[in-house]
Amino acid sequence: MRKLIIQADDFGYAKEFNRGILEALKAGMVTSVSVLVNHKFADPKLLADFKGSISLHLEISPEVGESSKLSQKTINDQWRKFNELFGKNPTHFDRHKASPCLEDAARPFILELAQKYNLPVRAMGEKDRQFLRAKGIKTTDHFIFSYGPKNLEDILSA
Repeated sequence: MRKLIIQADDFGYAKEFNRGILEALKAGMVTSVSVLVNHKFADPKLLADFKGSISLHLEISPEVGESSKLSQKTINDQWRKFNELFGKNPTHFDRHKASPCLEDAARPFILELAQKYNLPVRAMGEKDRQFLRAKGIKTTDHFIFSYGPKNLEDILSA
């Protein structure tokens, strides 16, 4: 069975982002929300009535992505923070700025949590998808990244 997932990324980043996401939720346009847990606007009470999936939207800077030790600490800290805020595990993982999940020192730590808790990881492309599936991790069949009206027009006209 195929399922269309429409995810609103960056909940918690700013009040304006939250407002837009909450409007989309109210209109029934969104089935999934990704949360940036290290921002002061990551308020779980605003998503209390949402019945869709809520992901941990991992923020891993290029500098952190180059260091195994920093990657592990960053991912574990965000995992703990998500659990503290929401009182449960995320439904899946993805990465902020649409960066591939599996191209830096963060990879083994994302994989470890995904396997341990049987969580899907959003694949950014075919390379990610094949790698994740080879590791027995659920992932998306396709991913379309839209960041504004012009980009969405291009996608819809294709």
